[in-house]
Amino acid sequence: MDPWTLDAEETMWRSAAELGDTAHTERVEAEWLAADARGDLRGPRHVGWLCHERGDVAGAEAAWQRGKERGDPECMTRLFWLDREHAPKRVWAAIDRAWRALDEAGDAEAAERVGTMCRSRDDIAGALAAWRRADQRGSAEAAYRLGSYLSEERGHDDFYPRDAKKAEKAYQRADERGSDAGAFWMATILERRGDLAGAEAAYRRAIRRGTSGAPARGLSLLLEHRGDWDEAEFMLRLGIRRDERYTHDPNDLYELGRFLIRRGDLERAETAFRVAVERGYPSSQFLLNSFLENPEKLVVRRRR
Repeated sequence: MDPWTLDAEETMWRSAAELGDTAHTERVEAEWLAADARGDLRGPRHVGWLCHERGDVAGAEAAWQRGKERGDPECMTRLFWLDREHAPKRVWAAIDRAWRALDEAGDAEAAERVGTMCRSRDDIAGALAAWRRADQRGSAEAAYRLGSYLSEERGHDDFYPRDAKKAEKAYQRADERGSDAGAFWMATILERRGDLAGAEAAYRRAIRRGTSGAPARGLSLLLEHRGDWDEAEFMLRLGIRRDERYTHDPNDLYELGRFLIRRGDLERAETAFRVAVERGYPSSQFLLNSFLENPEKLVVRRRR
């Protein structure tokens, strides 16, 4: 898992690489190198990240050093993480000041980052003010964060969202600006509303733009209910593979096994449960025994 925050371009590059879209990755790489060469503020950030993805730590450090010298606070952050054992704590204060300076200069990404820093310190008013500035400047991430905040429950005993209508509009702005998270939440909203064609299109946008497993799992469920078993399985496996980047959840294999039972593929379902046993996952031997006794006992119908 990356210790730093990937921006939308980096996330989409990783998704395209995973899906085998070399035309996209090669075009974007060329754009990043050209941006760095002409002195663009964020060019070194992307070139450094690409070097780091390929194991070239020295190249990443050199690129991020260029970005730091040009005034990109994200490059400062990534240099900190490269040498976090020796970097002084005052570096964080310098990064904070750099983001705030860019925000004051009218930068959309900087305003979103300032808002996120405020939120991490429980300064809700400061976070909302900064995210609104960023949203007005066209930030997809800020629009998503506003939607997320407005979707939260209002209090301990109040399970209604703060403002569902405004949240949906914020998610829609985020989606229209290219956010994978915005597209995912629009997909769930449209699916609940019964607009399955709109939901499917939104899930596919989210899958193409990002690397989270949630959109692929959501689309898998929709496809299963439609009877498209082949693509449903592909999407479920894609979602599991993407989530494995962050966690090895034994429930992933159980979910796959139950899917294969519903599909009628008992041989591969048994393989999934045996792999879970080999990995020593909790309850895996019990689930395998239950499967061998009666596979139908393990079927859990997935709900839309």
